[in-house]
Amino acid sequence: MTRHRARLATLAAALCVAGAAADAPPRAAAPRAVVEPAVFDFGAARQDRTLSTQFTIRNHGDAVLVLGPIASDCSCAAAWLGASRVEPGASTALRVSLQTRKARGALQRKVLVRTNDPKQTQLELRVRADVKVGE
Repeated sequence: MTRHRARLATLAAALCVAGAAADAPPRAAAPRAVVEPAVFDFGAARQDRTLSTQFTIRNHGDAVLVLGPIASDCSCAAAWLGASRVEPGASTALRVSLQTRKARGALQRKVLVRTNDPKQTQLELRVRADVKVGE
């Protein structure tokens, strides 16, 4: 008889779990922003140059990804989005330029992009260069 009770208890527990899963509200659709690469290193560069690169921002979610505004930690770094709305499964380019001006040695700047991704409301990208004098 104990085997029978154990089976009934297992069946009852399974039905409770299945019922709870059926009663759970459906997961809301959401965008998921992924940036490639997160860091770009220009390597050695000379002073008074403008360096440019391109990042790719992909939407791995199941709702439209909205991007912007964009900010940087220096006026020497600027960025432009290819599109401010990215459909699920699609991507857009983010062009970034870095002016070396009179910098010397290691130069690193951040570009920040706001998103509507609930798990990542801001993307942080970095550009780097090793600025050489008189080369």
